[in-house]
Amino acid sequence: MGSSSLKWVFTGFQAHLSILSKGNAGDKQGGNSALVDLCQAFISAFDSLRSTNEHMEILSMGKEALFTAATIISVKS
Repeated sequence: MGSSSLKWVFTGFQAHLSILSKGNAGDKQGGNSALVDLCQAFISAFDSLRSTNEHMEILSMGKEALFTAATIISVKS
């Protein structure tokens, strides 16, 4: 997967985060669950990529997205 493809993945992740965090303001528990599920899926996808290519370099944008996902899981779980 090229760096331009990964940028689309990160952008999609950010868009989903934005939609979930704003769209579920009235349903706090359901919104939290959806956010945690999204973040877990995002981290799992990176784990799968790393298992196929141990020498894969993660762009700074990817590191930020992974940090954000891990932080959300920590806060919302």
